[in-house]
Amino acid sequence: MDKQLSIIDIFSGIGGMSKGFLDAGYQIHEAIDSECKNWKKDVKRSELNVFIEKMKNRNGRCKLGFFVAWNGVTSDFNKELLRITRGEEVVVLLTKEGILSAIKTGAITNYLQHEYSQALLR
Repeated sequence: MDKQLSIIDIFSGIGGMSKGFLDAGYQIHEAIDSECKNWKKDVKRSELNVFIEKMKNRNGRCKLGFFVAWNGVTSDFNKELLRITRGEEVVVLLTKEGILSAIKTGAITNYLQHEYSQALLR
């Protein structure tokens, strides 16, 4: 009896690893994507839009994404983040302050859970 293997593609990137798993006979049910911007200036709305398109280009498998904006985001970014909550994708925004605090206190899982919950409540 052949059993089809299934995976969740975490931090799916450009899809090379996904293709390798598909070629090896795995079935990908879900994908989680991430984007990290370590810029000197706040991240603009256009970068969020590009990230959302990347998530949508995962054949409907990517509904969750983590966006790390190390030096903040513009007000337009935050407004767009509110607007996209009407869609299927959930984007969790992570900040430098939150990440550093979570590392310092050893509460990384709590931080991620809290920010995920906040993203769902937007």
